[in-house]
Parts: sequence; C-alpha cells; structure tokens
Amino acid sequence: MTLTLGICFCAVSHSVFSFVDFKMEEYFDPFFCDEDYENIPAVHMDKPLNSRNLDHSRKMFEIFEKVFKLTKFRQNQLEAINAALLGFDVFCVMPTGGGKSLCYQLPAMTSPGVTVVISPLLSLILDQETKMNERSRGCAASLTGDTSLATSNSILADLQSSDPTIKILFVTPEKINSNNSLTLLTDLHRRKLLARFVIDEAHCVIQWGNSFRPSYKELSKLRPNFPNVPLSALTATATEKVLYSVQMFYAEL
Repeated sequence: MTLTLGICFCAVSHSVFSFVDFKMEEYFDPFFCDEDYENIPAVHMDKPLNSRNLDHSRKMFEIFEKVFKLTKFRQNQLEAINAALLGFDVFCVMPTGGGKSLCYQLPAMTSPGVTVVISPLLSLILDQETKMNERSRGCAASLTGDTSLATSNSILADLQSSDPTIKILFVTPEKINSNNSLTLLTDLHRRKLLARFVIDEAHCVIQWGNSFRPSYKELSKLRPNFPNVPLSALTATATEKVLYSVQMFYAEL
C-alpha cells in the first residue's frame, strides 16, 4: 500500500522534510529538520529512517556489500533507501555525483518484483543499464525507441515469466506511455511484480513537460492506473522555484 506520507531528502541543503499528500490536505506544510531524522513524523513507523535494524536491513546490507561493493553510505542515502523499502513515496534531491542512483538501485535489488525507471536521456539509460549488469548480470534492461525487436521480445519474455531476472527496467517517457508498455505494466501489477516507479531527472517535468517533452506530463496517469505502486523522483536541480514546482507536480500524482 502506498503511504500517504512522502519523504524528501535534500542533501544539497542538508535537510529533510516530509509532505502530506495534496489530495488529503488543502495546504502545503513541510516539516523541516537538520539531520534529525527521528523527528520525521512516525507514520507507519516505529524506528527512525536511519535505522540499520529494519526488517529488510540484513538483505539490503548483503546486497550493498556484495553487489555494489560498498561499505559506507553517503549523506542521506540510507534514509532515502529505507524510506523506499518501507513503501514511502520518495523525492530525492542530491547533487550530481551525490549518489542518487543508489537510492533506487539498492531498493530495486532488495525488493521483490521489477522497478521501472523513467529517464529522459538515452545516454544515461545505457550508462546505468551497463553499470548494473556489470554488478549483477541480467538484472537491468531498457526499452527505448532504439531497442531492437529481438531485444524487446527477449525482455518481454523475461518480464512475463513467473520470476523475472530483470530487476530494473529503464524506459523513456515516450515509451512508458505506449499501449504496449501499459499492457506490460498492467500485467506486472496484476501479478504483484511492479515494485516501484522511479522518475529520474524529475525537474524535466517542469522544464520540458509543456513543450519539448510533453510525454512527461502524461506521467500523471501512473498513480491512477497503478494506485498502490510507490513512486520515487530524483533530481540534482534544486533551485527553490524548481524544487517547489516539482513537489507540487509529484504530490498530485
């Protein structure tokens, strides 16, 4: 079940705040704190988000060390990852090189099912797909306008199996809005294998949505079509205007 509380991690300003679903409140009332994660409202929680003793922690740390070859989290990564694994919607704002990708990759590898990552840049998709498959062969795949028919059929066959090898599926905004993709997502959702949606470069919704990439605005259909699937949004662009506009857009999903 998607929780009504969203968590936003801003490593840029070293702050954390929560926001209540706009559909349930008539106002925007962020709760700010300075690296004091225990003060985050404990909705559906009995431990702070920086805890290393949650139900998923043992499996998560095994994958963190064995697959990602890491031993230490960067600023706010553990909190964002725990929030995702607890089923929260997560809005993650971290500078380029700050470790945003791990905030969806580690939950994706830890959780059952398939995480769908929506990214606007083919080069970024191919880079992330390659890196993930170097860590764990066959765990990542991409469906874009450049994907061959043979590769697409192979990916679809895996995703239609009872236990897909693919854990992370990268798609472009245009691709996810296609009828074929919606059919695939509906099938995964029906079989309880649709773990999470991740919108990378989330600021593009505001900068490109009305003109260059109108398909970004179509992402608003994800929540009504898949109401119980949690959402993560990631960006390194954190001006006050963009940050607020992105929060407004995703809170309405």
